[in-house]
Amino acid sequence: MPTDIIVLFSQRSRDAYAAEAAARGETYTFTDAWGLPRTWVKGEYAYLAPNAAGLLLARCNLKHQLVEEALLDETGLARCRLLFVANAQHLAPETIARIERWLAEGHGRLFVTGKTNLPPHLLGLKSSTPAPVQGYTGWRWRPGSPFAGDAWEELYVSGYKGHSFQRLEPLAESRVLADVVELAGDLGDATTAAVNTLGPGIVLT
Repeated sequence: MPTDIIVLFSQRSRDAYAAEAAARGETYTFTDAWGLPRTWVKGEYAYLAPNAAGLLLARCNLKHQLVEEALLDETGLARCRLLFVANAQHLAPETIARIERWLAEGHGRLFVTGKTNLPPHLLGLKSSTPAPVQGYTGWRWRPGSPFAGDAWEELYVSGYKGHSFQRLEPLAESRVLADVVELAGDLGDATTAAVNTLGPGIVLT
């Protein structure tokens, strides 16, 4: 059934991340409740972002539907007001073309987080390239953002140590609401951590 909010699940991305994790040795084996060995992937290769997106929407009491990429069609998109694409770096070319047509028709808004292979111009960017980071990552609202001020924390931790992030170059007409930061040093308290700004992190277009 079509819905106003869609969270996209990309089987292609999940399979690609699992293959990459296996090639890099980023997996672990455990025994399940039935005594059988199971293998799971570690860290950034665990494709859990769509689940997290669904939990976020549920906490906001927003009804939504999880749709597998192969089932995303024009009929469903025509009813969609918000398409949530979370950490899907291996979308099929036909999926990208379908999303681009949907955006051009002005039916709704696109929310993208994590790694993606969507064209930068769809996201209000000149470029978006993966880059490594040594410490933990987080983000900090820029002055002038609607969310900057005493009601919000100075910065938020969002990523574990040593994973990659997307280095963004916004278009001139886009608005940067927050920056990605790297956290290192004494992490016992937010006031003692060394904070290095890596660049734009939340871009609105």
